[in-house]
Amino acid sequence: MAPKTRVLLVELKGRKSQSFAHELTAKGYEVALARTGRKAAETLASFEPNVLVVDTTFSPWAGEFVCHTVRSLVPGVPMIYIGAAGRPQPPWLRADVFLRQPFTIRKLINRIQRLLPSADGPTLQVGQLTLHVEKRSLHRNKREHRLTPKQAHLLEVLMRHPGELITRRELMKRVWDTDYMDDTRTLDVHIRWVREAAEADPSKPRYIKTVRGKGYQFAIPPTETA
Repeated sequence: MAPKTRVLLVELKGRKSQSFAHELTAKGYEVALARTGRKAAETLASFEPNVLVVDTTFSPWAGEFVCHTVRSLVPGVPMIYIGAAGRPQPPWLRADVFLRQPFTIRKLINRIQRLLPSADGPTLQVGQLTLHVEKRSLHRNKREHRLTPKQAHLLEVLMRHPGELITRRELMKRVWDTDYMDDTRTLDVHIRWVREAAEADPSKPRYIKTVRGKGYQFAIPPTETA
């Protein structure tokens, strides 16, 4: 029997409020429920989730802090961030999926399933970097770095086109499936996170180069080969 998908559900709302925990459990997920950021951190000490779900509908300001805290504890675990109706997606948000209320439990489950990695899949190798696409893991100098789905997709796009300039618009379209270009801070933040995994010194990147005013280029250092 295949192991159950483990979900850490952080719901920042009153105990009498309707919870997703019962419906997720009924669908076969192993759910750990936390009502506070502190409880979420304590839970992560003994519970290794496959997916994080952070519901900030009733407490957006506390939710931003909790989202940051939980992400820092398990940086490679994909996260779904739930916000209130009419609330825009925070530009700094380090989550893979942003869901705005209202939505059905089916939509939440669909998003969870899309974030789960496959057991096997293709690998990309450029220089000293090896990206396991489906597993969302990056190996550099015998060290493994777990990536979120968006980070892995962003790095995959760059690694599939070594030496080519890929514009900011093209990256937003490929990774976030949007043509919205008024605020691309999300792209910049994700580039920084990917550099933290791929580069020995993120402040002096050897692989992921910025082409000022245009986009990014995945370069192969002259001492390495693809």
